Formats: sequence, C-alpha cells, structure tokens
Amino acid sequence: IELPDGSPGEYNVIEMNDSVWVVPLTHDGQIALIHNYRYPLKTWCWEVPAGHVEPGQQPIDAAQMELLEEAGGRADNYRLLTSISTLNGIGSHHGSFFLATGVRLGQPQPENSEAIRVQTYPVADALAVAYSGQINDAMSVPALLLAAPHLTDLLSAQAAHLSGDHRAADRYFTSLTRDPDTAFLGHIGLARLALEKDEPDTALLAAHTALDLRPKSALAARQVMILEAERGNWGAALPALSV
Repeated sequence: IELPDGSPGEYNVIEMNDSVWVVPLTHDGQIALIHNYRYPLKTWCWEVPAGHVEPGQQPIDAAQMELLEEAGGRADNYRLLTSISTLNGIGSHHGSFFLATGVRLGQPQPENSEAIRVQTYPVADALAVAYSGQINDAMSVPALLLAAPHLTDLLSAQAAHLSGDHRAADRYFTSLTRDPDTAFLGHIGLARLALEKDEPDTALLAAHTALDLRPKSALAARQVMILEAERGNWGAALPALSV
C-alpha cells in the first residue's frame, strides 16, 4: 500500500460481512436475552440476537431476520441506535445496533450450529448484568448500553410503580406515551396504575388506547375485556376474546 506520506508499506486486512445486534424490548416491557452456546469457549454466553448482513441485504432486514431466528421474535418498530466501524485497525467491518420494540416472542429458529435459549428480564436487571460484567460478549454489552438512554423513562416508571410512588409513575408512564416506540407500554402502565388507584374509567380509556395501538396485543385485549365485562358491556368485551 501507499501510506499518506507517499511511502510504501504492507498492511493485512480482514474482510468479512457487516453485522447487526438487536436489543429486543417485549410488548410488556422486558428485555429478551439469548443464552447461546459458544463452541470456541465451550460455554454458554448471554447475548442479544445478532448476525451477519448478507451481500445485498440492508441492516434493518438482517436485524429482523436475526431476531426471528434467534429469539422467535417479531417487532413493531426498529430504532437504529448507531452504526460504527468495529475493526477499523484491521478491516472495514461495520456494525449496526438496533432497539426493537413491541417484540412478541415465539419459537427460535436457530441454525444447525447454534444452541440457543431465550430468557426475558426486567429492564433494570438486563442493564445490571451488562454493567456488572456478567455478559462477556463484546458487542452485546455496548448494544444494551446504547439502548439504555431510550429506556430511561420505562425504567423510572417501573421503579416508581414498584415502590408505590403513583405520582412519579404516572408522570413517567405519560412520558412514554409521547414516544411511538414506547407509547403502548405507557398506556398499559397507565391502565394498571389507574386500576390500583380505583379509577376504572381512566383505566378503560388507557386500555382501549393501548389496544388501538396494537390490535393484536393479548395483554391489552385482556384488560379491555375485563374492564368492559365488569361494566356489563359484553358487546365491547367479547370481541377482545378473539385477539
């Protein structure tokens, strides 16, 4: 090669396909991690779904494929967190990191060389294992940490709810409703909060709004069905049974 100063030099470069990493946020506000058996290490590793981008494929398409294959997941939305050079000293490899929201998990479809288990965790627990070093996969840790700022309100809402601080929980859940990626979780949270405060009308409105956002959500449909049935509104309750 010719160096910037014009002098000749020798350089070894690794060529490989670009890759994607996906942080899955489920429809009920959990982070899904995979427990992947890594043959070179002879051990199981906690990771986020990830894989290569095939030639001619867009990173978003690869992210959708890897989420489906490794976690059996389908998402409502994908947010690109960043795209970076991961090996700039020895190659041109780029990695794209995504936050997938509204994820519904199913049966993983791993490749023949993969052995994968899927486990969901509260947001706080998933971030804690990333910060503590319990995840030893080099790219899963930054993937989770890149997603963390986008999960701040959800984490705060869950913490406030668990501690019984309804005022703070209401504020954070309301904030979630303003972001299309987390609006469903915000309305579901407000519905649960309203029930705890014995405000059934507010709970019903929030549950219906959540169901409007995700008509196939069994979680929202169940809330609507129960609340409408308690009012004797069977015409509104029964359709929710078909979700």
